[in-house]
This record gives sequence, C-alpha cells and structure tokens, in this order.
Amino acid sequence: MQEDEHTLYQYREARNLIFVSLDKRFALSKNAFAQSGFFIGAQGKFYFGGYKGASKNFAELIPVPQIGFYRQTSGARLKLSYEYITFAPQNLSPHVLNFSTSFILRSSLNVYTHYPTF
Repeated sequence: MQEDEHTLYQYREARNLIFVSLDKRFALSKNAFAQSGFFIGAQGKFYFGGYKGASKNFAELIPVPQIGFYRQTSGARLKLSYEYITFAPQNLSPHVLNFSTSFILRSSLNVYTHYPTF
C-alpha cells in the first residue's frame, strides 16, 4: 500500500484479537447424554495491532452477528456457525463459516457441599 511517493507499507501486520460471545441455544433434540439444536448470537471482536516496520497502528471493534447449529455432550460442544464480518481491506468476503469446539470439565463445575455431623 503506497501512501505517497516516499512511503510504502507492506502487508506484514501483527493483528491480535480479543472477543466476547453471547448466544442463545434452542434444543431440537435432547436426551440424557446429548442435545442438538440451533443458536443465534453475537460477538464483539476487538482487533488491534500494527504494521511491522511502520508507526501506523490500528484498533477496531467489530460487532458480528451469528447463526448456526450445535451438538453438545457431557464433555464437549461442537458449533458450526455463519458469521457476517467486515474486514479491512474491503476486497475480502464478509461471509465466514466457523467451526468451533469447546471442552467442558464437569469436575470444575460441581459444587461440593459438606454438612457437619453432630
């Protein structure tokens, strides 16, 4: 990318990402071991970084809507979602298909109560 006749930037950027995601799941099938269904949600993606060798930095907060399907068992969750996200440069497609996995540790979610014996 050439800014003027004496300044030329290369696309060697250091891009970092922090995101927060919220979704609402709707179960279509549910049994004692697993559930499946669809979800709608939103993410707030905060990109920051800069171009190596230049003093030009960027920080951008991008809201991202999501819709997709999920499958959850007692130990893991698989999600396939469609996201609409606008990146810079503008010649990239805003349509993104995302596949994600999450592992659930049930032992860390349990609350152990102890009652004193008299």
